[in-house]
Formats: sequence, structure tokens, C-alpha cells
Amino acid sequence: MLHSHPRASERFDLKLPALVEVIDPVQKKTYCYPMTRDLSGHGGYFYTQNPLPKDTRIKIGLILEINKSMPADEKGHFFLEFTGHVIRAEEDGMAVSFDRNYQHIPIKFPSKSG
Repeated sequence: MLHSHPRASERFDLKLPALVEVIDPVQKKTYCYPMTRDLSGHGGYFYTQNPLPKDTRIKIGLILEINKSMPADEKGHFFLEFTGHVIRAEEDGMAVSFDRNYQHIPIKFPSKSG
């Protein structure tokens, strides 16, 4: 009999663009721009045509929109940055485990009306 085990934390189906930077002091900076598939407090899956190899240390940046139902000039955003490592690379993307550190910074985009 198979038993299903709940994940350590709930995953959310979020499609967000991400900025991923390889953390390697010897190698020149490498970036990729994947789209998230799902995220939790412990990790997530990132769609990319060029997944990074397993165990690659990375820094991840996401921009999250808050107050979605508000008019465009009243919406808020914040930048979330954290580190982690690739735990699985697949043809269409990579699974990432997050470290327990993060930094979040409120940001305000300039108004389009001048």
C-alpha cells in the first residue's frame, strides 16, 4: 500500500518571473530568467530551457505584486531575494531548495502618468 506524505510546507501555484544568479566566486556571473511553477517556504520549481546542474548554489530574486485589486497607481510591490541550491534538473526546468534566509524590500514603480 502506498502512503502519501504531505509536503513540509504548502505549495502555491504562482507564475512569476525570476532572476537567478549562480553563486560561485571562481566562475564569472551566470544568470537565467526562469518562470516559477510553484513555490513554498522551502522550495519551488522554475521553468527554464537551460536548467542549472544539481547542487548549483544560486541567488534568486522575485518581484511580488500586492493589492492586486487596487488601481495600478496604488498597487504595491516588493522584491524578495534569497539563496538556495538546485536539487533536481529536468528537461523543462529545475527544482530548488531554499535556504532559510531572505531579504524583502518594498519597491514603488514610477507612475505612468508622468
